[in-house]
Amino acid sequence: MPQVFDEIPYRDVQLWDNQTVKLRHNLAGLDLFSDESLARLIEPMDPTRIDITTMGEDVSTWGHVDRAGIAGEKVLEAVRRGRLWINMMGMERAHPRFRRLLDQMFAELEAALPDFATFKHKMCLLISSPQALAPAQGGFVELTFPEPGHYPFVSHVMLDAERGAHGTLAVTP
Repeated sequence: MPQVFDEIPYRDVQLWDNQTVKLRHNLAGLDLFSDESLARLIEPMDPTRIDITTMGEDVSTWGHVDRAGIAGEKVLEAVRRGRLWINMMGMERAHPRFRRLLDQMFAELEAALPDFATFKHKMCLLISSPQALAPAQGGFVELTFPEPGHYPFVSHVMLDAERGAHGTLAVTP
């Protein structure tokens, strides 16, 4: 399997424990994530390890869907056309190729980051519709910052921010 992550710049290695860093990866180019491979993964998934959720304009209209024997390719077609997502949990147990990918990802990180030690590796796979975005849930924002620095951000739900749903944008020159 080819290397998953691009080389992690020295600056990001130094920032690792103190700030969020952005890693570049090559996952999209792997056959593991082709439509055909994903369709083959959906069908044998244990129903307790797959959650298919529909989205409406309001969270009260969201609902869970039982695949009920529908072919994986038909489920993916519904994802492309509709407003839904699939969350497949326990991928490291569902397929040996995902276990190898997970092991490789952590091995690469542990090799690049001197004090990075992990255990209990788990993986889930989220497949989302391009239209799976309800109003006020997010979108594209273009910003220009006056100078380098760290700029905090939160959502419009302050209770979520109090529970940890907040972040910092790191702007570099």
